[in-house]
Amino acid sequence: DSYRIENAEKTDLSNVATTYNHMADTILSDIEKLKSVEQLRRELIANISHDLRTPLSIIQGYIETLHMKDAELSPKEREEYLNTISKSSERLSKLVSQLFEYCKLEANQIEPEKEPFLISELANDIHRNYSLLAEKKNIDLKLAMKENIPLVFADISLVERAIQNLMDNALKFTPVGGEVIVKIESEDDNVEVTIQDSGPGIKQENQALIFERYRQTKTGEQKEGSGLGLAIVKKIMEIHDSRIRVFSRPNEGTAFSFSLPVYAVG
Repeated sequence: DSYRIENAEKTDLSNVATTYNHMADTILSDIEKLKSVEQLRRELIANISHDLRTPLSIIQGYIETLHMKDAELSPKEREEYLNTISKSSERLSKLVSQLFEYCKLEANQIEPEKEPFLISELANDIHRNYSLLAEKKNIDLKLAMKENIPLVFADISLVERAIQNLMDNALKFTPVGGEVIVKIESEDDNVEVTIQDSGPGIKQENQALIFERYRQTKTGEQKEGSGLGLAIVKKIMEIHDSRIRVFSRPNEGTAFSFSLPVYAVG
């Protein structure tokens, strides 16, 4: 209140005073928004640091064990150790790639190259590519798509990335024997893409935070990389003038959904 002129409407320069007060309101509002963004960024960095530290610790621990007990290890044990190191290295590489991608999106360094394309073909490709992974986890992966889905106008590589992140998330949280459904529906001037899982679900009060923080399982255990993947999806949707929506209840699974504009011919 100390930054505003009291009784602005009653002063001799009421127009100037009122304009000044509006300007002060806007500046203070922007400052609060910046504080909020900075807080979210600090939390995201803390979570990413935690995720990077986990595979690094595993790699370091197993390499030290190999050095110390190399002569005592059987060929099978050595192979298991090397496989664990390899998996942790792959996870670390993925996290670093996601971090670079998110930073570019956050800094507005990625400009979408929009073009008309068939979202139905992309959905078929993604379903085919993820079928083997779902089969290994005994997850029923379904594609629910009506015929004659129209062309959409968007950046195909960014949309593919967004769907892949949502698929990774869905398969990660869906238990063995569960179900993941990819839905493609056309409505008026938009095509809606939905990734639905049968995982633990998300409480209502946590749904607004999952794109900034790390999605929690029912037990509260953190899963590496999920928060960053969803943050990337959110940014991709923002540069497409769209938004990612979440529908979920505890123990009833989760559905993530976004819309893309239909390509207007002519």
